[in-house]
Amino acid sequence: MTTIVLQEETTGCGFACVAMVAGKSYAEIKELANQQGMYSEDEALYTTTTYVRKLLSDLNVPLGEREEVF
Repeated sequence: MTTIVLQEETTGCGFACVAMVAGKSYAEIKELANQQGMYSEDEALYTTTTYVRKLLSDLNVPLGEREEVF
């Protein structure tokens, strides 16, 4: 069963999603992202799944072959 992780910042939905899929806390994912230069305030996070895919990949979460544009 997936545990719901709430985003702790207005723009932290990607971090919360990664945390839920990976079974981690929001704080753990935010720290990992920040170490890699990813910050919830970055507007690039709003328009691409690249950052989410990078975090999931770093956490060994299996991903599809291609990025789906939304």
